Amino acid sequence: SDISDLNPASLEAYVQTGRISLECLALINDIDTIAQKLKLLEAEDVPVLFRPLPEAGNGWYWWGADSTSYLWLYDLIFERFTEYHRLSNIIWVWDGESSEFYPGDDKADIVGMDLYTNYDISGNDRMLDAIGYTIKCKATAMTECGSIPDPDLIARDNAYWLWFALWKGDYIINSNGTIHYSHVSASRLDHAYNNEIFITRDELP
Repeated sequence: SDISDLNPASLEAYVQTGRISLECLALINDIDTIAQKLKLLEAEDVPVLFRPLPEAGNGWYWWGADSTSYLWLYDLIFERFTEYHRLSNIIWVWDGESSEFYPGDDKADIVGMDLYTNYDISGNDRMLDAIGYTIKCKATAMTECGSIPDPDLIARDNAYWLWFALWKGDYIINSNGTIHYSHVSASRLDHAYNNEIFITRDELP
């Protein structure tokens, strides 16, 4: 059922009549809590890159088991934020492993792909996969990666991602805040962050 525009009283009535479960109500309450936080940022004119339900289709997370349930849940979040809460500061980032899970070009501003490999990459093949999910031309991001992509290979393969996001924790930073080199060498970090292909935060307007 489309329950994305129901107010709290209507949702409670749905629970009482058995149309939705308590777990479903709890899910919507969580969505509403997040929306309130996003409204604080909206009031300060802060745009948000929002990537809900990542890595759809690979079975790693409970939401990625089947496309029908996934798309219902993604639509619920999208409609709840944009129609019920009227949020206008969200840039919708979708990443997944299968076109069956793609919510459509009207519900994704940026298409992403996660890459975890043990060798040097540009990610060109995965970029082509991501682009293939869309009908319109969309910016494509490396939404997660296990190692920093090689700028020389990116230039060679014409794989100009909008951004890359190295995974958290010891993939880059120790618990004490120092650089961790188990997944990336100092020379590779230096080569990437000082390469003219990559725009770092200090170079932004």
